[in-house]
Amino acid sequence: MENNLGDVKILGSGESSGGEYNQVKILGSGDVNGDLKCKELKVLGAGDINGNVEGEIIKVAGAADIDGNVKGERISVSGAADIKGNVKCKKFKIAGAIDVDGNVYSEEIEISGAVEIGGDCEAEIFNSNGVFQIEGMLNAGEINIKLKGKNEVGEIGGEKIEVKKNDEKGIGRFFKVSFNNTVAKLECELIEGDEIYLEYTHAETVRGKSIVLGPGCNIENVEYSESFNMSNESKVNVTKKI
Repeated sequence: MENNLGDVKILGSGESSGGEYNQVKILGSGDVNGDLKCKELKVLGAGDINGNVEGEIIKVAGAADIDGNVKGERISVSGAADIKGNVKCKKFKIAGAIDVDGNVYSEEIEISGAVEIGGDCEAEIFNSNGVFQIEGMLNAGEINIKLKGKNEVGEIGGEKIEVKKNDEKGIGRFFKVSFNNTVAKLECELIEGDEIYLEYTHAETVRGKSIVLGPGCNIENVEYSESFNMSNESKVNVTKKI
């Protein structure tokens, strides 16, 4: 991207057209009308972007409403974001709250806040220390989930999957999901992987090579090819070696 591109800064209440820029900063209340391409986007106030967004670095510390797809190298949300399209990036860090209507793809996803995804979520590494609702499938090579409150996903697929209860106290509510550790659990239809360790998980089917169930699990069907162990604090209706 050219270094001689112009900058956009909205301090109070204002509007800007879409286009290609170097830096875009929204410090007050601003609207961007059209597709936006920039080296860096910072939303520290309230920003409405009526189009797609593409940037190397995208930071939302205030509130952002994006009516399109978002593509970037590094995306971080410590405020609140509502994205109507898909998200694609290398690193996705959520410490605040985000609602994505479409699909999410990132090489690395780190969640310490609250996430809602209307489609699928795909990553190389997925780490969650917050709460999430994923309507479709979560697919990642390595999945590490520390449960805070109720987490929901349609299906999970991965090589190494670990789900444990986080004993830290909850810290509030974003969207429809809550950091209430008294109801900390994962709900999922299907979990499939090579190495699987689960705590406080409710699922229809868990399928893998090596499966270990810690406390608090309620599984209808377990299918394993190498080994299976479970806590006496969990329940499985049908176990099958395949």
